[in-house]
This record gives sequence, C-alpha cells and structure tokens, in this order.
Amino acid sequence: VHLDAAWEQRGWEVCYSKSQDRHYYFNKTNGKSVWHLHELEELEGAPFRNAPVDQEAPPSKRRKTEEDSTPVVEEGDDPFSGETIQFVQKRRLSSVSCHEMAAAVINKADAGVLQSHRLLWDIGTTSNAVINVDRTFEEQRHHRHLLPPHPDIEVLRFKTTATLRRKYAELCKSKIGIDEPKESFNRWMLERKVLSISGDPLLPALCEPRISPSMHREIAADVPVKLRRPRTPMEAKKNILQYVEAANKVVEKRGGSAAQRKPIKWSTEEALQWLRRSQMYTKEEFESHLDHLKAQCGPHVKELVSQSVDEVCIKMVELADEEGKTLCQEHRKLFQLPSHSPSELKSPTERFLPMSRSFSLSNSEVTSQTEEEDVDTEEGVDGRWTYDKAEHTGPCYQIKLNRPIPCSLPLVAVEKEGERVRLSYNNVSHTVNQTYFDKLEMLYRIHCPEDEDLMDFDARVWCLLTRYQTMFGVKLHEGSGLQGSLPLSVFQVLKEQFSVSMECFASPLNCYFRQYCSAFADTDGYFGSRGPLLQFFPVSGSFEANPPFSEELMEAMVNHFEVHLSSLCSLHY
Repeated sequence: VHLDAAWEQRGWEVCYSKSQDRHYYFNKTNGKSVWHLHELEELEGAPFRNAPVDQEAPPSKRRKTEEDSTPVVEEGDDPFSGETIQFVQKRRLSSVSCHEMAAAVINKADAGVLQSHRLLWDIGTTSNAVINVDRTFEEQRHHRHLLPPHPDIEVLRFKTTATLRRKYAELCKSKIGIDEPKESFNRWMLERKVLSISGDPLLPALCEPRISPSMHREIAADVPVKLRRPRTPMEAKKNILQYVEAANKVVEKRGGSAAQRKPIKWSTEEALQWLRRSQMYTKEEFESHLDHLKAQCGPHVKELVSQSVDEVCIKMVELADEEGKTLCQEHRKLFQLPSHSPSELKSPTERFLPMSRSFSLSNSEVTSQTEEEDVDTEEGVDGRWTYDKAEHTGPCYQIKLNRPIPCSLPLVAVEKEGERVRLSYNNVSHTVNQTYFDKLEMLYRIHCPEDEDLMDFDARVWCLLTRYQTMFGVKLHEGSGLQGSLPLSVFQVLKEQFSVSMECFASPLNCYFRQYCSAFADTDGYFGSRGPLLQFFPVSGSFEANPPFSEELMEAMVNHFEVHLSSLCSLHY
C-alpha cells in the first residue's frame, strides 16, 4: 500500500492491523485513523498536490549524504571532559514540510498546511498586541548590553552555573547543616532577575537587598531538618524524633544564649516524654504534636542559624556577580569588542526609565524628568508614567538585538534519531522531538527572515536548548516544578472567547502563539520573543499570564499589570 508524499507531510502513514489482517491509515500527529483512502480525503480534504516533494527521502526526515554526515558524539560522565571536536558539516537542507508551513503562516496562502499541528500550537494567529513604536526604540536600549548568543559562551555559562549550584549545596551543608532546598537555586535566580539587570542574561548581579528573601525563606523553612510528609503513624512518629535530634544538634553546635537554649531543651524533652506515655497515637495526633513542637522551639532554632543563612545568601550573590562579569568579558573578547563603556554600566534602575516621560519609583530617589517640554502627557497614576494621547503605535514585533554578529557561528552537528533530533557541539548534546524541532524552524523563518538559508539556525537552536538546560539544571526532574502548564483547550478558549493572542511567560519550545514574552531576549528573540515581561510595555492587546512559581516574580507581575490597567483601557490579562 502506497501513500502519497503530500499525505505524509500532514502526518499520515500506512500501518498494518494484525487483528483485522489489513492496512489502515494513521495520523501520528493527532492520533486519528481510517481504513480507506476516500475516508481520509473526506476527513481532511484533498491534499496540496502542487507542493514540491523531495523524492529521495520523506519530507519529515533529514536528507543525509556522505558530505553531510557527522560523527556521533558519545556521552560521558562529564559532558565537558575531553578535547573539543571540530565537526565538518555542510549546511542542512530544511524539510519541505517546515518550509511550506512557515510560508503558509507568513502568506496565509494555504491554511491546510498547518492543520496537522494546530492541536499543539497556533502560530498562524497574528498577535493583536499594539506597542508604542517611539517608546520601543527606547526599550531596545535596555538590551544593548546583550550580545548575540555563541555556543562557546553557552558552554562556559553552563559550567559556571553548575559550579555555583555545587557551591550552594556545600554552603548549606557546611554552614547550616542541611541539604539545599529543592528548586531553591532556580527560584533564587528568578527572584534576582526581577531585582537586577546584569551584563549576563542568566546569572544575577549584585543588587539590594543582598540577602535574598526567596533563598532566606526556603533555607529557614528546612531548619533544623527537612521532613517528609508521613503516610503512616510510624513515619509521623519518626518525624518527631528526627526534629528533636536535629534541634538538639543545633544547640550543641552553635551554643547561643541561655534564653535561646532553654526553650529548645524544654520543648524537645517534653516531646520525648509525650512519646513515652503511649505508643497508640494516630497519625493525626503525631502531626499535631509536631506542629506544636515547631511552634515552641522553631523560632529559637532559626534565630541561632539566622546569621549563617544570611552569610550563605550574601556569598551566593557575590559569587554570581563575579562570574557574570567574567562571562561578559569573555563574550566581548570573543566578539572582539572593547570593554563596557560608562553608559553601559549605569544602574539597572536607570536603564528602565523612559526617556521622554516623567517617571518615579517607589522607595527610590531615581527620577527622570521630561526631556521635551512640549510633549503632551497625561498625569500619572501614583506618580507613574502614562502614555501620550497622540502617539505613534504599531503592531508588536519580536525583540531585536542592536549588535550584529561580528563573526560566524560554529557548525553544530544535527542528526536524526527516529522521531528525535540530536544537536551536538563540543561534546554537549541535546535531543529534541522532531515536531518541536520543526516548530522552532517555522518560528525562525517567520521572525528571522534575514537568515533565509538557515546558516545560523542550528547553532542558535543549540544555544537555546543549552540556556534552558543551564537554568533548570541537569539532575533528574530538576526544574520540572518551576511552572505549571495549561491544557491546549484552555488556550483555544482564551483565543476564541477573549481574543488572547500573546503569552506573558513562555519559551520557544512551549509557546502556543507566535509571539510571547520569555526569560531570555538574546536566545529567544530569533524565535519570536519580546523578551522579559517586566520590560514589555504594550498599549493594547489581550494576554495570557501563567508565571513561574516565584513569589517575588508574581508580585512584580501584578504591580506591572496594575500600572498598565490603571492608565490604559485597552489591555486585558
């Protein structure tokens, strides 16, 4: 049984049923199946017959030749061990399906081309967000310190961040005597990026307050010991014994004043006596007594280790600031750029001030006065800025880095492994699903038309994957609890009922719409990102916001929305 290549481009393939002893047609994208070809045509309509088809290989697979083949990279215990491998590789030929899908998005000529992927995303919908074009030029200045991503720098950033993670674990163990809280390092980076804008797009800079509220709160919650949720009465009793033992160790190690030691000793001794009275307590009774024990001696234990927790927080932000400056200098040296100019070393707050409107920040003495006296501005709400009544507006577009690439990016090895694509560079490999790799190529063709031949596509995808791997960590399931995802049906309802067409917290990999805000403007801008939400100032539009689980980021997001909603009437979140 033969199936036309046009149907294969839509995700259909021929399968065999052993129970029925006959062939049938199955769509690997949406899971639908039919027995006969005429049912397939009735289901999706006639395929696009005039689409160019590569006869030598299926359009969903990458064509490989002897000249295009690349060596397989073996993974070791340390992905950065060994010498750098120089890959000799010619440019990959993009699949016909990706090219046709991107063309359909841009020209809207054939909506049927995108039908097979509409269940996963809707990048054919143009954003209804409107921006102030004049102000956007000022916003672009906020990203002038960012340099185009380069694979060598991403490798160095990965190693540096891994070192900081190990240092954080060592400090928690040596100074406080506990394991580092789960996801605490990742939430610390999110919180710091809300407070500071440094030369490095990932590592935080030195800013106030130096003692991170997020890191301090999560470490203090695990003092004196991290307890698991009990499932049986015996596990609940074991938690009380562990807490008593850990609290006594803190007193023995740190001493403290008599006023601090006595409540801890009395509370722990009272808990042990309570356990000796009876062995028939229920799980709820054990948990209730543990809560009572924490309330009695917990504040005194945390007071004993408070200074050590502060030292860990300060040490981490100082180390991150030093490593961030080193990465920035290495990046500029690689691109043969001079050191930072004085204008690029301004305080982070000053870089966010709009240059043509009065603006003030709470708890800050920084104020920027209007440069042009004759500009017609509305009175701000609570001293905040508002937009002009007559302003130059236009449709939203992706962020653009001001600096061109001074040198060509190195080649990245791309290999097809079944339904997955493997990208390798310098002994570091990433594997991505073929469907999402095609999605990245579509977004790249839409938002980066200057690279029509995809000369830098593979390297930029590798940098993108490495950046997010660096942010989330390399441990099993690490980073998986930072943000919840919305079902596709929710996005469809938001689009149909509320005209939502842009996401406030997304990435090129998980975005539903073609335009979105993301954490990294330098790596994500080539794929349609507007950069971080807190640096995005739209005039009108409908947006969906599903922030990561960071209290400081959520609070900053709400404040950001309130400023806009109080001064503009065309915004919907």
